[in-house]
Amino acid sequence: GSSSPILRKGAQLGQYLHSFSMRGVFLIFAAVAAAETLEQKEEIVAPSDLSNDDECHGTEPGECALNALQRRRSKVLANETSDSAMGTVLSLYHWSPHWQCFLQKPQCKHAAEGALSGDLRRLNVDFGHVIELMDNAYRPPSGYAATLSTCNPKERSTLIYNTANWKPGFRRVGCMRPRDRAFVVQVFTNKRPDHTLDRVIVVGAHYPHSRYVPALKQAIWAVVRATGEHRIVFMGDTNQEGESGQIAGDMGMPSSANAMSTPKFITCCHAIHKGFVFPYDRIIANFGESIGAHTVMDPPPSWAGISMHKGLHATIRVPTQSAAQVRMQAYHS
Repeated sequence: GSSSPILRKGAQLGQYLHSFSMRGVFLIFAAVAAAETLEQKEEIVAPSDLSNDDECHGTEPGECALNALQRRRSKVLANETSDSAMGTVLSLYHWSPHWQCFLQKPQCKHAAEGALSGDLRRLNVDFGHVIELMDNAYRPPSGYAATLSTCNPKERSTLIYNTANWKPGFRRVGCMRPRDRAFVVQVFTNKRPDHTLDRVIVVGAHYPHSRYVPALKQAIWAVVRATGEHRIVFMGDTNQEGESGQIAGDMGMPSSANAMSTPKFITCCHAIHKGFVFPYDRIIANFGESIGAHTVMDPPPSWAGISMHKGLHATIRVPTQSAAQVRMQAYHS
């Protein structure tokens, strides 16, 4: 028989809801497909480079100095071509073998000097910093020279530079404590006129167990004022567990709020009662587009002396002007 008006209305409502739900399902599938397409595109942008750069290994935001930098890189990595096209790449090396290696253990002394010279060549280092290399007879390998600051028979900072690439200039050397805790601050001019970093101030330092370092801060600003250069690379044993941005600010580094740093690698110390538990060694820069880092002398070699640290190697890229413009456009898009 004929259906009542109420039943007819119910059937129409059911058809409408069925049609609406099917449209909703379609829209959901379309959204999922679009998300999958976007995800695939993002994977194409950085399939391996980002994972290789992720020295923080999933730490929470704020726990690693590289997190913000890596997020920026993920937006622009697709525009990268090659290092030569993208500007100057600095190779930086820092290591604290400690005085015990040189004054208490001859086997360690000879092996450490050989390892250091080998790393400088193997990593094509631009600037290296070594703490307590207490051997007046040591000479860097061919193509390298050094600036020294010695505070006592067990305390020295050695700043090593690539003579093919860099010409040394105005400097300040000194001690952060009376006859203790050496540092070197020196400006270098790039010998390669086609590169994007014409000058840079390099700081190598061995901190006391304190953030208060007025002697180092004064030396940094003496070189900044004398040269007009504000781009700074710091390499050192900070003896601090805090964030690198705070360390950069305390030493008076210009633009310290934007400083980049190696992660807080556990680098200290070998054969002491607590073992490797402290993230003291850092490489920090207030310029450049990216920084990648890894430890060296890790695990410590069999010949390692008491208190020897693991070393650091880092790279900083300084893009060409055109490359920097491409990146800024990508970053703001």
